[in-house]
Amino acid sequence: MIRPTDRTWINRPFIEAGDSGVPAIWTFWYGYSARIYDGGKVSYGTPTNYTERRLSWILEWVSQHYGTNRNRWYCSGSSMGGCGTMSFGWRHPELFAALYAHVPIVSYTYLGSASAKRLEPLIGLKPLTQAVRTNEGVSLLERMDSTKYVQKTTTDLPFLYIVNGRKDGSIPWQNNPPFYRALEKSGQGHAIFWDDEGHGASGKNPPPDIADWTKRFRRFRLDESFPAFSRTSTNRNPGQGEPADGDSVGWMNRGLDWRDIEDTPNRYAITLLAHFDGMTYPVTTDVALRRVQRFKPEAGATLRVTLGGGPPRTITVAENGRIAIAGVAIPGPDGVRVTLE
Repeated sequence: MIRPTDRTWINRPFIEAGDSGVPAIWTFWYGYSARIYDGGKVSYGTPTNYTERRLSWILEWVSQHYGTNRNRWYCSGSSMGGCGTMSFGWRHPELFAALYAHVPIVSYTYLGSASAKRLEPLIGLKPLTQAVRTNEGVSLLERMDSTKYVQKTTTDLPFLYIVNGRKDGSIPWQNNPPFYRALEKSGQGHAIFWDDEGHGASGKNPPPDIADWTKRFRRFRLDESFPAFSRTSTNRNPGQGEPADGDSVGWMNRGLDWRDIEDTPNRYAITLLAHFDGMTYPVTTDVALRRVQRFKPEAGATLRVTLGGGPPRTITVAENGRIAIAGVAIPGPDGVRVTLE
């Protein structure tokens, strides 16, 4: 077993982190100041993605020496590991087929318990501003902001399963609802669950179908398409970020599933499913086809869509090539067959 770590030892008491001078720094799976070696120069250094470089090297080494299936690489973690799943795993769609993030920081801001404070020791500045730029030439705060990332990206991101707690004193809840809504608007693949627990207890006793997400994310492959759901009728309301606003326990895209994909140059078909205990039918959802392999009509093309035995309708391929179908109705647990030609 290879166990990477984001703790970096710097051979001097690291008083910037306020942890009694232990000579190590948590990098939040990204990196740290290029002048971390000198306490008087930390704030003048450039935040550099050293940890990501090391992770990339480890992945290549494992692939070469163990012959791994590169279409079935996954990234998952809890707490700081969840943070790394967001900042490293999600930003490398060429590497990872799917992700599972448990109680991660999704955006580093000064809201609530101020998750941005976690990054201050990396560069020795309090507070951080958008002017602090990484070796990649972007703001450090923006580089670690998954909400802005999903709003800007146009590529197919790995499917994301994510679990958060509304009473998480370590991971401020205020950042989560905006991130969830950005996911919904983007049409990227995701399933979300939140409860009314704190950091250590969140997601510890979820419904069985939610618990299965820790295994289910391994069904994805880089060489196989999948449907991304959004605006599902069974979704709950996360509120706007205030403690009493929204549903205390809730989810987005819970229980949605699929099988029997046909992905050919002239035809795409998939059976969409929806089920969890207590679900009320019909369930409606918007569907975007992601990571399509062979069915790639040109932007602006008109497609004929058939839902089950219903009459055909037409949709237009978006300018970015995305194929999306609004208002798909799943009538019961046997699902609905969707065909595009």
